[in-house]
Formats: sequence, C-alpha cells, structure tokens
Amino acid sequence: MPEYDVNEILTKDGLEHIDLGDGKSKSVTKLKDLIKENSQYRSWAKRVIDTSNSGYFQIATFVQSEKGSGCRKHYHPDTDEWWVIIQGLIEFEVGDKNDKIMVEPGDVVFCKKGVSHKITVISDEPGIRLSIAVNNQETIHV
Repeated sequence: MPEYDVNEILTKDGLEHIDLGDGKSKSVTKLKDLIKENSQYRSWAKRVIDTSNSGYFQIATFVQSEKGSGCRKHYHPDTDEWWVIIQGLIEFEVGDKNDKIMVEPGDVVFCKKGVSHKITVISDEPGIRLSIAVNNQETIHV
C-alpha cells in the first residue's frame, strides 16, 4: 500500500525527532549548528530546502541515524531520489538483486524511480545523509 506522508514514513523508520520545516528554504545551513541543535536526539531529520512552491518541487533533508538503523526497503514509482553522505559509513541495498554498496562521507548515491532501496548505518558513529527528493512522493515498501 502506498505511503505519502514523509513524517509518518520517517516515524515508522524509527527516527526520534522529525522537523520538516515550515515550507520555506533556509538560505544557509551550517551543519555543525544543526548537529548541535539536535544533539539530544539519537536520530533526527531536519528539512532545510523546500521548493514545493516553485516549479521544481524538490526537498533537501538532513537525516541522522544510529548504527543498524536507516530506512525500510522501498521504492518510488514516479520519482528519483539521491543522497550526499556527510558522516559515517552507510550501506545501500539497491535493486531487486539486493546489491549492497558501502558509502562514506563525500559519496553521492542516486536511485532511479522504480528501483528499490534500503539504507542502513553500519558505522559506530551516527550516519548523516542529505536526502534530495520530491515532497510526499509515493513510497511503496517491499
């Protein structure tokens, strides 16, 4: 059954604190300040870019997860998604063959629409990724 509500999806994925913003984009985001502001949480998400009111409909959300957590296996039938890895080691399970790719800070991962993916932090330190997607895109868990 498709899901659309990002807040609900992230809650089911185990995030402790979710702030999807007010529909406005921040001109500048200082990652060190963002980490400090959320230091009381083990896992969190903070949306910093929201272009829902423009013609492009992209969002950018920082997500921090602890070792062993991330997101459930799912796909988006109509939209692509990509991530920039900021901190930690993260395993991406991509496609129907469950190919596993380990990524580290500085890596960029792209997932074409319709391709299943699962994200798991494998480092002892929290994993932080910047997710670039479409707001409330159709999400189907498998």
